[in-house]
Amino acid sequence: MVIRTRPTAPRPAPDERIKIMCSADRRTHLVRDVEYGTALADRAGACPALCGHRVVFAAMITPFGPCCRSCAAAP
Repeated sequence: MVIRTRPTAPRPAPDERIKIMCSADRRTHLVRDVEYGTALADRAGACPALCGHRVVFAAMITPFGPCCRSCAAAP
């Protein structure tokens, strides 16, 4: 007997962070993966960064700008 299963993508850790370029302030912010995914699903176009700034998504081909110092210092 052969049991076939579909491969699944690994789920991100609840506190996994990704870098997102903000088109409003031209800085690279750290955003929690879960909040980014929720904003994408809702087609919101923005989500909160670790520093509290509301990150307006830039095009994914936009090069990263300078890092937000508050995000970099966040635990």
